[in-house]
Amino acid sequence: MVTLEPNGSHSCVITVMENRTLEVCLTQLWSELISAHVSVKVTFHSLQPSVPAITLHSCAGWTRLEVLSGFGQEQINPDFKLTHHIIPKRPVDFVIRPLGVRDILPNGAQIFELVLTYNFHCLHNTEVRPSVPLISDLLYESPYGGQLWMLYDQNKQFLCAGDAYPKQYSSKLEKGDYVIKLQIRHSDKAQLETLKDISILLEFKLSAALSLDVSHIRVGTFVSGCKFPPKTSRPGKMIPLYLSAMSEEKLSKVGAHPGDILSGRFTLCKLDDVKKKASYPLQYIIGPKAVKAAKGSAPQPLPYCDGTSDYTRALKEFKLNWMKAGAIPLNELEPQFGEEIDFLMAKLKFLEGKSEPVCTDVTELVSLIRSKLDITQVLVHAGMKCDLSAHASETNCEMEKSKNTLVECLLLEGSILLRQGSSDKLSEVYIDLHKLLDHKDAKMRSFRTKYVLQHKHYATAVKLLEEELAEKGPSKAIENDIIKHYQSLGWNHCAENRQRWMLRRYPEKYQLF
Repeated sequence: MVTLEPNGSHSCVITVMENRTLEVCLTQLWSELISAHVSVKVTFHSLQPSVPAITLHSCAGWTRLEVLSGFGQEQINPDFKLTHHIIPKRPVDFVIRPLGVRDILPNGAQIFELVLTYNFHCLHNTEVRPSVPLISDLLYESPYGGQLWMLYDQNKQFLCAGDAYPKQYSSKLEKGDYVIKLQIRHSDKAQLETLKDISILLEFKLSAALSLDVSHIRVGTFVSGCKFPPKTSRPGKMIPLYLSAMSEEKLSKVGAHPGDILSGRFTLCKLDDVKKKASYPLQYIIGPKAVKAAKGSAPQPLPYCDGTSDYTRALKEFKLNWMKAGAIPLNELEPQFGEEIDFLMAKLKFLEGKSEPVCTDVTELVSLIRSKLDITQVLVHAGMKCDLSAHASETNCEMEKSKNTLVECLLLEGSILLRQGSSDKLSEVYIDLHKLLDHKDAKMRSFRTKYVLQHKHYATAVKLLEEELAEKGPSKAIENDIIKHYQSLGWNHCAENRQRWMLRRYPEKYQLF
């Protein structure tokens, strides 16, 4: 319905079929009692592609499309955009079993169900639409008794479900792992056996659309930057368009792998109203990735190296790893490595692994490591805006290594002191860690949670655990810790509310069909 003001106008775009009669009918609304004079103008435009849909394989590198103007001069402004990432998945598990007594046909035949399990991972927050192409477009005319899929998160929580005609079922998911259960029913068990390896397509919406390069000449597919200039076509003339494949660097940004499909639409006209009505399907199939070095190429000569330093370093790491595991005694390696930083750190990790580490040994060892690493120098270097010295890169690497060693040393010392309940020395470790790490750092947050619990600051611990839960996603262990701290605070109403929600968020098994 269109409402026209006096001397007003309205235009609309309608798609039509060639070689068919078009009938345009206008009528006045029944509640309008005053007659009105309306003039109608119908104009026909046409930019018709040579094929109704395009499928481009990345291995082909290019494809040709011809555009025909059927009525008059039309300006061609092609736009090829890919908006969805389609990932095919095979089932990781299947089971065929008979249903209950309610699922028996009048002739006595038992109905069986095939339940297929699919696993997938979301790289980022996005919208997902599952579909089973073999049977998704069939409902009442389907040879099978029913099809239904249910989507769960990694904690077996039910999120959404879908049936035939997948375009009406989509779900917004966060980053993480997910499971899809697909149920297909039939009275013949052998018929279900043929579908035990059926594929499912997961259509992810891209955060930003990808555009394909279009050129007006064939050699333009080889030349970077050779774009299709806007052209005005004459009636009856075919204008060729050449599409080029995308680079692997562009595909890697969306996490595409060989065998995946990118889908979208392409338009030929410049007007926005026409683009909404006249768009055509576009698919881009991703082939194998390019091999960086050919197998038959001659091996490149390696730079001269006697191998002594690499062997010595590898042997040292081997001995230290076994020493941390307790397979090599400390007194056996101490004369060989003395007071080297790597040996001292390995010794500190060994003491942490003991059931009852000696506090005196830990304190002396940490003091020795700190004497070899100047924390003030590390902090001064971190506060520099720009290092213009000749050896800036080497200094950055050295300071970064010293910082990581100090952080690891302080975390190990703090872990041992937490187990022994030493509070005075623990506060010094906490302050030094706060100098080196941001308060939002995962290592700092984990240590800070243990530190505030040592001082019975349960509310602060709950806040830190909530931040960790928001960053990592649902975790039953973290939620149990939050409930325990609620009870320590006496906030029983919060603990009971969260405990009731645990039954919903972390069910013991998948919800039944």
